[in-house]
Amino acid sequence: MGAYADFKTRLGNTIRRGSVYDTDLDAAIKDAVVWLENNHSFLFMWTIEDQTLTKDADPPTLTLNNPIKSVRFVRWKEDDGVYKYKSKVKPEDVESRLTAEADGFYYASETQIEFDNIADVDYAYEIGYYKKSVTTSDTLFWVTDASAILEAKVIDGMKMLIRDQTLIALANDVLSKELPVLLDADTNEEYDAQDAVMSPYSREIRNDFS
Repeated sequence: MGAYADFKTRLGNTIRRGSVYDTDLDAAIKDAVVWLENNHSFLFMWTIEDQTLTKDADPPTLTLNNPIKSVRFVRWKEDDGVYKYKSKVKPEDVESRLTAEADGFYYASETQIEFDNIADVDYAYEIGYYKKSVTTSDTLFWVTDASAILEAKVIDGMKMLIRDQTLIALANDVLSKELPVLLDADTNEEYDAQDAVMSPYSREIRNDFS
């Protein structure tokens, strides 16, 4: 059994309904992940990707390897080694395109960015962005590294169906304690240049969810 399927099984056992809610769990897990990632940008979501916009490509788009939450920068390195950054623009402001170096870019789809000009030569870009998770993946961060938080958020999202006030209160307690720990670990790692990881949730919480 893969990590995602194992998590679903444990989640079903936690809410004490076995497989009764199996048809709801995929959607509930997706909703929980979307909520967590829409409200916070975690370091595991951060990635820098190399992409080449080829000469004369029309439309001038780059397809990234992950769904995009937000792009922090698009840049290319000039011959003197200096990075040149592109501005984010509104697509409705691009009324026509030249065959020239791009001035800006905008989101073309969930996985694509599009430039305001057609490339006159090949441009090797670096794109730094926060990515969205593929929620049914066995490598989903929330399943492999923060399952208590995901489990708690799913329970919170399904509280109208579950109606177990003790379990719902426990889930809210987990979220209030563990989510700030993860955010603090991210902040320390990003700004203090020190390794920081989320502390495991407590034995008491683990036992209560069992």
